[in-house]
Amino acid sequence: MKIIGIAVVSILLSGCASQQLEMSRFDLELQGLPQPYIDAYLEGCNAGKSAAGNPDFKFSGNVGKFEQNETYSLGWANGFGACKSEYENSKMAQY
Repeated sequence: MKIIGIAVVSILLSGCASQQLEMSRFDLELQGLPQPYIDAYLEGCNAGKSAAGNPDFKFSGNVGKFEQNETYSLGWANGFGACKSEYENSKMAQY
């Protein structure tokens, strides 16, 4: 019985450790975020996955918007960081 309890606690804790950082367009829209932020977040997310080594994604972004639009630059940076970290963590979990 003690072993079963330890196994259940381990499973619950591992679920907490693998919390998803990446957010979908739907998740972002539910938060009421502006469309430029959402678009930038998703572009930054793709770039973050690419930077972390995922060959299925392309590094993209709009340098002009990034430099001139604070909403865009914040969204892109947040998406980049969240998705890069998530992909790197998923690669490490495989080892």
